[in-house]
Amino acid sequence: MNPGEKNRELKPGAGHEEIFLAVKGIFALTGSCSGVISEGQAVHLTGNSVCSVENLTDSEAVYVIAGGHSHTGRH
Repeated sequence: MNPGEKNRELKPGAGHEEIFLAVKGIFALTGSCSGVISEGQAVHLTGNSVCSVENLTDSEAVYVIAGGHSHTGRH
């Protein structure tokens, strides 16, 4: 994320789950989950939860999202 960027939405969707991992920087999460996430910390998001992410630093921030299905089945 760009320095100071905000309002990036995280939304796994019904039947899905995601792990948000902070790789570089410090992030503020608001919405279904809220708090400050620093490098090396992660948050688990499920279903229709919606979080907004903000880069709290004045430099580029990096995160990784890995997702999967919380229920059996295929698309």
